[in-house]
Amino acid sequence: NIRLRVRPLPEAVTEFLAKNTGAVKRLYSERRAEEEGKRGLDVPEDLSHDQTAEHDGVGDTGIIETGKLLSLADFKEQLRLTFAEAKGEKEVWGDVIENIAAFGPRRVGPNILVDATQGGVCGKFLREKDTDTDHGNEHSSETPRNDTLTAHDFSDKIAYAFQLSAAQGPLCNEPLQGVAVFLEEVNVTIPPEEESSTREKLGRLTGEVIKTVRDSIRQGFLDWSPRLLLAMYSCEIQASAEVLGRVYGVITRRRGRILSEALQEGTPFFTIVALLPVASSFGFSDEIRK
Repeated sequence: NIRLRVRPLPEAVTEFLAKNTGAVKRLYSERRAEEEGKRGLDVPEDLSHDQTAEHDGVGDTGIIETGKLLSLADFKEQLRLTFAEAKGEKEVWGDVIENIAAFGPRRVGPNILVDATQGGVCGKFLREKDTDTDHGNEHSSETPRNDTLTAHDFSDKIAYAFQLSAAQGPLCNEPLQGVAVFLEEVNVTIPPEEESSTREKLGRLTGEVIKTVRDSIRQGFLDWSPRLLLAMYSCEIQASAEVLGRVYGVITRRRGRILSEALQEGTPFFTIVALLPVASSFGFSDEIRK
C-alpha cells in the first residue's frame, strides 16, 4: 500500500531550483560518494555526477548547469527563504526542506520528492552530515538482511519511479516542472503463509512498484489541470519610431510578448525586448528586417 500526494511548487521555488542545477548536481555527487564510502567501496574523490547517474540508470544528458555552486548550508538557507515567500501555504512547506528525498528529473530538475512518512522510507537528501542518524537513511548498509520485506526495500524503486515520471510526464511525454510529490505512507502487508518466500518475490514486485508509483504521480499531476509550456525565444530589436508599429505587428502575429521598450538617449532608435515561441520563430529575422 503506497499513498502519495501531488502539489504544485510555488513559482519562486521552481525558478530557484531551475537556476541552481549546478548546486544540486554537486550535492548529489557528494552524497553519493559519501554513501558509497560507508559501504566500504573505493570511491574516487573526483567522482562525477555523470558516473553516479549512470550507475542509477538515470542519466543527465541535456542538463545545463546553472547558478553558483552553493554549499549544503547555503543552499538550504536560500531554499528556505524562497519557500517562506509562498503566501498562505506555510503549513504545507514549513518543514518540507528537511524531508526532501530527491530532485528530478535526472536528479537535478525543478521537482521534488518529499518523504513525509514516519521514520523516513526514502531518506533525506539535504541532511547534515553531523545529524545523519536517521535509520531510514542508512537502511542500505545498516539494516540486516532477512527474509521479511519492509518499506525500506522499496525506497530505491519509489525514487526511480519519481525520476521516470518527472522525466516523461503525461502531456506529450514532456518533462514535469514545478511539482512536489509527497510520499505519505508505505505499508507492506504479507500473508503469514507467504512470509517465507517474500524475499524471492522482490524482483517481481520491483516492476509493479515502479509502474504503480509512476502512474499514481501522473494521475495526481493531471488532477491539477496542467498545461504545456512553450519554449520561448528571447530577442532584442532596435528600430526607429517610424517602423515601431510594424515591428509590434510582426511580434504579435507570432504570438510574441513585449517585455520592455526604451528609447536610446541621443538617438531616434527604440530598443525592444520581446519573447516569442520557438515554434513561431522560424523566418522571424528575415521578416523583421523587411
